[in-house]
Amino acid sequence: MGIFQQNKKTWEPPVELQRSTPREVQLTGAGKATFVLTVLLVVSAVGAAVWMSTMAASDARRWQAWQAEAVPVQGQVTNLRKHRSGKNTDSYVDYQYRAADRSYSASAKVRSSEWKRLKQGDPIIVFYRKSELGQSWLSGHEPTGIPSGLGLVAGLTLLAPVPLLVYSIRRQRRLLEEGRAAQATVVKKRKVSTQHGAHYLVTYEFETMSGTRRSGKYNANRKAPEIGEQLIVVYHPDEEKWSARYPLALVRVMVH
Repeated sequence: MGIFQQNKKTWEPPVELQRSTPREVQLTGAGKATFVLTVLLVVSAVGAAVWMSTMAASDARRWQAWQAEAVPVQGQVTNLRKHRSGKNTDSYVDYQYRAADRSYSASAKVRSSEWKRLKQGDPIIVFYRKSELGQSWLSGHEPTGIPSGLGLVAGLTLLAPVPLLVYSIRRQRRLLEEGRAAQATVVKKRKVSTQHGAHYLVTYEFETMSGTRRSGKYNANRKAPEIGEQLIVVYHPDEEKWSARYPLALVRVMVH
């Protein structure tokens, strides 16, 4: 914490913040974990995109081969059933068809609205493969496999948090490298409840070296400081509205 010199009634920042800027900084444990998570997300995004794109291409070739030898035939609905898994309920149609004087049975997952329109004994159009008579599908429920663009979507989804993680590390690094320390006072705190739990939004005020009054906010996930309590903050000399409570979560001043 900062040092209060009772005889001079002045405040001094922690020793490490008294170093000349730019300071040498390093990642904290949380910062290293954030960096590792960022790398893992990038690697996973590339891997998922490549793997799913390869699978989609393979499925597309398989489906083209199936289409080339598809034979339509009239089948018959033999049963209608539901399968519940947790909160989800899937609808299935069991059906039979004949190919090369032989009867085959199969099942297909269908939409609920389609399932409600059918009843046992209804005729239904079935497609089967000429070279594999037991492989069949219903119109509108073709076994096309993984969509071609799903690999890209999966990769982008995994990459979505990466810019924010990189930004957070770089922003805190720059603030600690170039920032100035100041003593701040807590002026307000407010409890915020979300679906992930509760935390406090703490507002503080401080005075810059130029004498300007500034304010900032931070989230206190545990016990929040009391109003009037003193804090240490770091603010950027060129952008004084940019400040953060010290110590920062992701970076710290390097120890020599």
